[in-house]
Amino acid sequence: MQPNTELIEISPEAALERYLMHREPEVSKQTLQSHEYRLNHFVKWCKENGIEALSDLSPRDLQDFRYWRQKDGDLNDVTLHTQMTTLRVFLKWAGDYEAVPQQFFERLRIPKLPRDQNSRDTKISPERAENILNYLQRYE
Repeated sequence: MQPNTELIEISPEAALERYLMHREPEVSKQTLQSHEYRLNHFVKWCKENGIEALSDLSPRDLQDFRYWRQKDGDLNDVTLHTQMTTLRVFLKWAGDYEAVPQQFFERLRIPKLPRDQNSRDTKISPERAENILNYLQRYE
């Protein structure tokens, strides 16, 4: 965004629609549905807090949303981290769209996860691992 460019007025709902249209060719249908589900909570929060345009958001609003989401959704650390990461991607897009300042997404603080919470210790069978490796060799 150029320094003198005015921010456009776009509602959170309309911004979400445009964001999903933008991402549709880039991601799987499941990823798109996940983003929509996660971001619908943000749209709901904006509506409940009288935020009619993304340009009305402040960094304090982002933190308030994070606290609300954590409390309202009774989320575990991994889920909260995932939801805030998705919101950050959305806000980065909104900056490119000129709906919020370009670097606004950086103001959203995402909770850090302990190393052991960001991975699973589920094991797959050797047969499944072999099938995955064969698939990757064939199609990558």
